Amino acid sequence: MGWGRVCSQKGLREKATGIRCIDNYRASGRKRTEGQLPTLSEDIRLLADRQTQADPSMKSGSLTNN
Repeated sequence: MGWGRVCSQKGLREKATGIRCIDNYRASGRKRTEGQLPTLSEDIRLLADRQTQADPSMKSGSLTNN
């Protein structure tokens, strides 16, 4: 059935005690990068602005000087 031992044991314990265990799925998993590094988007913009091309049609080879 694809169930692990932990899941089966949890179900058997729930049935024996009559208490339903509720998982906190929102707290599990990888945390958002924006939460860990709040200045990341601004740092990326600062790096990208130095390499941004002045001509939006991309006909010129020169870059902007900031």
